Amino acid sequence: RVHFASLATGGATDAHWRIVNTSGTVLAGDSLTDSVGYISISSTGTYYVLIEGDFSDVAAVRSYSFQIDKETISSTNSMTLGSTTSGSISSAGEKDEFTYSGTAGETLHFDWLSANSTNHYVQLRGPDGTLLLSSTYSSATAPPVTVAPLTLTQTGTYHVVVSTTSTSTGSYSFQILDVDAQERSIGD
Repeated sequence: RVHFASLATGGATDAHWRIVNTSGTVLAGDSLTDSVGYISISSTGTYYVLIEGDFSDVAAVRSYSFQIDKETISSTNSMTLGSTTSGSISSAGEKDEFTYSGTAGETLHFDWLSANSTNHYVQLRGPDGTLLLSSTYSSATAPPVTVAPLTLTQTGTYHVVVSTTSTSTGSYSFQILDVDAQERSIGD
């Protein structure tokens, strides 16, 4: 898996980037002002990054910069739905991964509980590596943005990856709640 990070753009915000393989299949893409979570690369080979301006932008030249990093997981631990999961990012670039078994049809709610630095970042990936959820916790804007419930479409091992942006470090805690189980316990 690799991560595309947009570092700077000059000019029109409608420019886009895409990552494609040699057969022209688009693996990921977005506005050049946006970064994206990790992109699964399933085989070795040549891949291309396309940077495309917007047809309505009349400037002849625009500046931009981006970075592509290979994902490196610092630690992997199992977690239990409904329980508080805690950890700490002790150095820039560290990524903690937590796994749990999910069942198709379960409805989950992600809840940031705390983070003692700005910009902790979490991603939830399905058993096939598909990015299902991403959320940032910024202590500057606490409480964080509420993450809408998500219904799982596959049965298998799900991966939660926690990291920070830039050079931030610090501890964090979160929980993932099974919404159906919570509703049953309230209704009992």
